Amino acid sequence: MKFVKLKEFLMNNKLIIKTSLSDDVELNSINSLLNAQSNDLTFFNDKRLIHNLKTTKAKACFVSVNFVNLLPKSCYAIVVDDPYEAFAYSTNFFYPKRESQNKISQLSSISKDAILEKNIDIGNFVNIYKNSEIGQNVIIDDNVIIKNDCKIGDNTIIQ
Repeated sequence: MKFVKLKEFLMNNKLIIKTSLSDDVELNSINSLLNAQSNDLTFFNDKRLIHNLKTTKAKACFVSVNFVNLLPKSCYAIVVDDPYEAFAYSTNFFYPKRESQNKISQLSSISKDAILEKNIDIGNFVNIYKNSEIGQNVIIDDNVIIKNDCKIGDNTIIQ
């Protein structure tokens, strides 16, 4: 994902950012300071993790102005007032909420006694046993087994 798209998303959500990171830079994912790789985005907001900030392998990091000088030279600072807030918005950008498409696979097996609410997705080879209840807007991915008498609440995603 090109940084320019993330930048537009953040600005549309009223976040003010300052960075020298080029708009054309590709960011693959978001990750922790410790686990970030060379094209990942991370954030820093906990002084106890200063060592991880100094050694992160991330391409860019949401950081407050006070800690910019601690970043490795290979990591671009994205200066924000609240790094955690910027990172939280970024999770919504990189991983948008999945919504049900109201599809039930013909390769699934659903008990006649199961109760299925509106707008649910049931993937291939899903087994739903008797007296189970599946709430509204539920997404159940392939190969999931829902045993007898289970209740799955509204808006749940099971992978």
